[in-house]
Formats: sequence, C-alpha cells, structure tokens
Amino acid sequence: MENPASLHPGINFHKMPVSGGAAGLLVAVGSTLIFLFGIPIVRWFLAGAFALGLGVALILRLFHRHSAILPQQILKLRG
Repeated sequence: MENPASLHPGINFHKMPVSGGAAGLLVAVGSTLIFLFGIPIVRWFLAGAFALGLGVALILRLFHRHSAILPQQILKLRG
C-alpha cells in the first residue's frame, strides 16, 4: 500500500480563480457534464431538481398573476 502523503491530492475547486462571465459558465457547464457522465445516479437527481424547479416556477407565476398588488397598497403596507 502506498503512503497517503505521496498520492496526488487532486484538483480543489476553491483554488481555481474563475469569475463570472464566459469562463465561469464554461466551468459550471463542464463540471456538470463531468458529473453527469461520471456518476449516472446524478442524472436522476438533476431531472428531479429540474422538474421541481419548473413546478415551483409555475406556482409562483400563477400566484403572482392572481394576487397583483397595486402601488397604493404597497404604501399602505409600509406605513
């Protein structure tokens, strides 16, 4: 058995200086694809999370349409 100290520690994402924009999008999409192809169970998790997100978005949109608050009502609520 090898000494654990001699093994390569791998890549730490917290040490990668990637900001927002195109580079950040590339890293996010790339790491997502790596996990999707590397760990098959993640596909089901992602599909479930996507479906749940769509459901929440639909509920919020319907709630917003049917409960519009007028600017006059906001002023009453504030004070």
